[in-house]
Amino acid sequence: MISMWFTFFLPILIMLLPAPSGARPLQFKSFAQKKVQFSQAAVTASAPMLVLVDNECLRSQLPAKNGAGLLPHLATFHAVTLPMRVQAHSVSFNSALNTAELEGAAQASPCVIGVAENPRVQTAAFERDPLAVNQIHLPAINQAAGEGYFFHPIFGVRQPVVAAVVDSGVQADHPDLRDRMWHGANGETGIDIVRADSDPGDDFGHGTHVAGLLGAQRDNSVGVRGVMGDWVKLMAVKTQGSDGSGTVADVVNGILWAADHGAEVMNLSLTSTGTNPALADALDYALAKNTVIAVAAGNDGAEVSNSNFVAPAAYAPNRRGLISTGSIDAITYLKSNFSNFSSSFIEIAAPGAAGRDGLLSTFMGSTYQKIAGTSMASPQVAGAAALAIGFCKTHGVTYTSAQIEDFIEDSAVQSAALEKYFNQGRRLDLDRLGRLLFNSEVLDATGGFDDP
Repeated sequence: MISMWFTFFLPILIMLLPAPSGARPLQFKSFAQKKVQFSQAAVTASAPMLVLVDNECLRSQLPAKNGAGLLPHLATFHAVTLPMRVQAHSVSFNSALNTAELEGAAQASPCVIGVAENPRVQTAAFERDPLAVNQIHLPAINQAAGEGYFFHPIFGVRQPVVAAVVDSGVQADHPDLRDRMWHGANGETGIDIVRADSDPGDDFGHGTHVAGLLGAQRDNSVGVRGVMGDWVKLMAVKTQGSDGSGTVADVVNGILWAADHGAEVMNLSLTSTGTNPALADALDYALAKNTVIAVAAGNDGAEVSNSNFVAPAAYAPNRRGLISTGSIDAITYLKSNFSNFSSSFIEIAAPGAAGRDGLLSTFMGSTYQKIAGTSMASPQVAGAAALAIGFCKTHGVTYTSAQIEDFIEDSAVQSAALEKYFNQGRRLDLDRLGRLLFNSEVLDATGGFDDP
């Protein structure tokens, strides 16, 4: 088990080596103290490792070797370089290395920023069901009443918000999503980290479903409506393959790329186990850019704790602007049986199922599917964050990612039935969120209105 391996880590205190060009690579907080964090068991078993690399250094030092000289004993190296200064590469070794050998090799390589384990990451959803005819979860978050504030004809949101869906990709030409897609300088809708190209099409369906819950177009007489159906710009960041799985390295790259390309909100409906310095530092990097990140709690029906560390959700209590999300039933408002929980680690809940059904949203092939999971709850919180950011931007209000999290959590309904599962028993409520923002940012102290 990865979580057990981490108890055997040998911390290596080391200064980061600069790139030969004199340019400073991105300084990752954890790796600045622990350049190597791995277990001997992982290397002995030839499990893929995560090697964080300064790509500019790699290009200047090893242009003809395709990364072969990066570290000794490499069996395979993900040689495709993404358009990023710092990239997490997945590598494996052709022979067992002891701790001292790998630590020494990492120190000797000027291009290596850090080494860590590279466990698999899974999307947090299940139960693909036939087409349904409603979105029964919307009343559970008071969306209609919330829209009265956020889409008010005078005081509502009128500024776009970029929301990155870090997932299995997005069908960009889906009729309910195509007018809500983000576009880069060359017309791209995002990036495919898995295949290292600019076409993040969805070959699994999960990411398209998540994107619809967050931002499917509203009032277009087509399909469903997302939490922020107007003004959102959906950035597709493909980190998961056709089976819904990926690696921590891919997720790290997705977070870094999205943060560097202007994502104001991110949704990560995926989970892994155990702590990982590369993932933690990627989250910190995005949060430092004022990005709000919503993450799924996972679907094991288990309590999240230090000994059962479900990443990235378990990082949330110590990171303002990172919001961990569990699932409730949209009909009963009680915790979903499948949802992971913790009154300390899981900060809010939103609907992830409706009775025995999943939630209806966009899907591959320009269709719609019902899927259940904390994967479905998280994008509703991401959508709420996008609404709050858009509202603040429209009214010229300076905000931080921590303040957006406060808005969402302070306006949540606190349910006694959920207190032992989620922090203060919170569940998402868009009506209360809209009212809080409207009273805070539009109404002035004398009861009048600020200029829109």
